[in-house]
Amino acid sequence: MKLQITTRRCDMDQDLRSFTETRVMKLKRYFDQIIDVNVILATEKHRQSVEVTVHATGTSFAGTSESSDMRISIEEAVGKIEAQLKKLK
Repeated sequence: MKLQITTRRCDMDQDLRSFTETRVMKLKRYFDQIIDVNVILATEKHRQSVEVTVHATGTSFAGTSESSDMRISIEEAVGKIEAQLKKLK
């Protein structure tokens, strides 16, 4: 699984990068055929938004979230994709 993290108008420290990687890697237990994952982290005024796109064999999944904390946004966006993967199974 290839993971690509992009930031827009925000700085990413090593702590946030490792949190994102571990959270996204947990998607592997729901669906084995994930090819790549694109994560976009953006900051606009007081909003932290996250877009996660998962490309798998034959399908793709997307989850977005906005909140005042980047970690909460990551959790919610990945949670939406987890729900989609559980529904697919």
